[in-house]
Amino acid sequence: MKYIFLFFILIFFNACYHKSPKQNKVSVPKWMTNPTLGGSIVGAVGCSKIHYKGKNAQVKLAMARGIEQIAQQKSTTVSTSMLNEKTSYKSKISKKSKSVSYHESTNVHLSTIKKAEHWNSNGEVCVWMIEK
Repeated sequence: MKYIFLFFILIFFNACYHKSPKQNKVSVPKWMTNPTLGGSIVGAVGCSKIHYKGKNAQVKLAMARGIEQIAQQKSTTVSTSMLNEKTSYKSKISKKSKSVSYHESTNVHLSTIKKAEHWNSNGEVCVWMIEK
């Protein structure tokens, strides 16, 4: 009887013990979280998910997004507006939101270089672009 009681206690504690799964730490390059390296350079990161035209088109899109981010950093005029619409008809409510952002810069000439690229396990590519 004593051994049966001990056996059930061991089973109970074993069932209650839950080991949390180990999280895989994915290492990303420093430039992905700090593209300007603390303000010492003008840089940005552009990312792109899988592109239907292949990897070259995916990298080009990521580069374009990085260049766009650098242009926004040097931009002088930024205008953003948000439109919210709410419609109700016979106790049914419909909500819509629309955000529009307009960036304008004049006489800004950019010369950029692709410094590095990083491929994530999900197929996304991130490219580090810096200004020359």
